[in-house]
Order: sequence, then structure tokens, then C-alpha cells
Amino acid sequence: MTRIIYFCIYVAIVVNLLNDCLALTDDEVTIMASNFLATRKNIHVLNGNMSYLDSGPVDAKYVVVLLHGNPTAAYLWRNIAPYLIQHGIRCVAPDLIGMGHSSKIPNSWYYVSDHVRYINEWFTLMKFPRKINLVVHDWGGPLGFNWAMNNKRRVQSLTFFEALVTYSENLDAMYDSMPIFKEFRSPAGEKLVLEENAFFDLFYELLPGVLSDKDKAEYLVPFLEPGESRRPMLTFPRDLPRKSEQRSCFVNKMTKKYSSWLAKTKRFPKHAILAYPGILTPAMADTVKDWANIEFTNVTGDRPMLHYFQEEAPRPLGMAIEKILVRVLKINTPL
Repeated sequence: MTRIIYFCIYVAIVVNLLNDCLALTDDEVTIMASNFLATRKNIHVLNGNMSYLDSGPVDAKYVVVLLHGNPTAAYLWRNIAPYLIQHGIRCVAPDLIGMGHSSKIPNSWYYVSDHVRYINEWFTLMKFPRKINLVVHDWGGPLGFNWAMNNKRRVQSLTFFEALVTYSENLDAMYDSMPIFKEFRSPAGEKLVLEENAFFDLFYELLPGVLSDKDKAEYLVPFLEPGESRRPMLTFPRDLPRKSEQRSCFVNKMTKKYSSWLAKTKRFPKHAILAYPGILTPAMADTVKDWANIEFTNVTGDRPMLHYFQEEAPRPLGMAIEKILVRVLKINTPL
């Protein structure tokens, strides 16, 4: 028996070492990320056009949909997708309406309810195979959670991080610790965001020394013109639920409904990725700790992880998501 135990330990060590050797190099990730960005396509959705990245092929056995939040775009996933594409997984990342390379909608305030309509219709028009794996972040969380609840038979797995799961008192505490969010939600928000681009300044502040000039230019594409082109960035923080708004807030009603369902359903595996200190992570982790069929993965980077893990620690995050999905999908690796 002792020999068997030692042998198992030896095999585990060798497997871990081989996995490290087989991991993508930085150069390989760079090349594959560039190839992923070159797959951009467009599709007409409702009264606008939504842009998306799609590694293909359309008949791939496994599909992963990657949903971004505010003020980012599909570009956020460029250094994550390669870890999945190498296994033959089809990665698809849309730009939310009014963001990234997707079109602007005249006279739209880009409420979360609007994003729900557009992303739901996008899913329908994409004609994906029956089962989909969701990887969601920030406001991509509520959009993905809500879609999963309404399409429960089509979800194969759900992976999420720094996402709004539901209202909790921890969220109120978070808002109170960030006075700038109070300003965004006040009448001063129009000047701060639409004229001065203050939300983008906050985005940069959370990623000091991380983004290249090329990255900044790409993220800024949909928000170059002052005024209504920047409306999506302002409406998202204004749609965040507060305790005082629980009865009337669309987002609160939606999050409460899908959170209650996700806590109980055992239809598919759920994976919460945690990194600290985080912004939403503490409230998120506390809310989902007792969910059915949930597992947790911790990720660390070279610096404290705040919110945009895809930029802060793309390699550890990419490898963590890869490990989760390879196991869930039972993909045969070279090992």
C-alpha cells in the first residue's frame, strides 16, 4: 500500500511538471492573441450591429462564450482565449452594444435592460450548438447569468469572476468606499463621464503600468467622441442596485431572480475564480459560498488583483480557466 501511495505522489509531481512544460509560451500567446483579434465579424442585432471575435470553427465540439463588462470590450479576452483555442475550443467574445466595435444606438441610454435584449438576441442569431460554456466578468456576469437562467438546458458550464451576483450589504459598503461612484450617479455624472471621460480615467488607475499605448487606443475606440458615445459607461454604474432601490431597480429584480436559481440548480458545474483584494470578489465569494455544484479557484498575480484580472494576470487567469474547462469538458490532453 505504501508503494502505491508513493507511486501516486510521483505521478502527480511528474504530471504537474509536464503541464508546466506544455503550457503556452508568452510568444505563442502573443501570436494566438493576434490571430484571435483578426477573426472579427459583425451581425445585425435588432436595430444595430454587434461585433464579435470568433476563433471558429462553427462545427467545433465545444463552444465558450466570453462576456465583458464596463468599459471594456471583446479585446479584454485576447490573452485568455489562446489557452482554450489550443484545445480546439471555439472561443466567441462579443462587444456589447454601444461598446467596442459594436454600433451606437440613436437616443439609447444603454440601460442594463437594453443590454439584456441585445445579448439575448445575439445568442439566438449566432445559432450556437446546443451546449455553451459561459465565462463572464463584471457586467458580463449579470448578462450571462440571466441568459443561463432562461436557457438552462443549453448551459454546459459557468465560470465567473469579479461579477455582480446579486445585491448584498457588502456592495453598499463597496460603493461607500468609492466616492467616485456616488459622483457618477449624481447629476455631476454627465460632465464627469460624457465630457471628461472620468470612467476611463478610473479604468486606467486600476491598471497602472499594465496597458500599452496600443491597448489604451483600442479600448478608447468607442468613446473617442465626447458626449453620448460615452453613455454606456455612465449608465452601468447608475444601474448598480442599492439597498434603497431594491423594489424598483430592474437590475436588483433580475439579479435576485437568477441568484436564487443559481444557488439551487445542479444542472451544470459552476466555477468562481477568486483573486484579492478584488472589488466585487469579497461580496461575490460570500454570496456564492453555499451554492450547489460550485467550486472555487484562487488566482494570484505579481501585484494585488483589483478587478480586470484579464489584464492584471492574463497567464495565471488563462491557465486557471483552461484547467477548469479541460476538466469539465473531459478534453484529452497530451498527457
